Amino acid sequence: MDTIIKQLAFEDISQTYITCDPISKAGYLESFILSTIPEEQRNCIEHFLECSQFKSKENHKAILNKIYNIAYPNAPYDFEHCHFNSLKEKLLHLFN
Repeated sequence: MDTIIKQLAFEDISQTYITCDPISKAGYLESFILSTIPEEQRNCIEHFLECSQFKSKENHKAILNKIYNIAYPNAPYDFEHCHFNSLKEKLLHLFN
């Protein structure tokens, strides 16, 4: 991606931002957002999934996200989480 931006001479006006789980470097936007769920809440949801003997691995992230949104409707995402810092920096840069 950066090579294409350089070849097109868009370096001064373009940046890339790839979203994934910043620790595992896997997944996409959903993985990134799920990485910001507080550990206590994530553990609770994971325990529920284990206890319920839910077997589907294909939709694991979608199910985790849905349970989180239902169980914690007043605080779906913690935008103060450190994983959002680089995205916030890039967005602020766009407006400067």
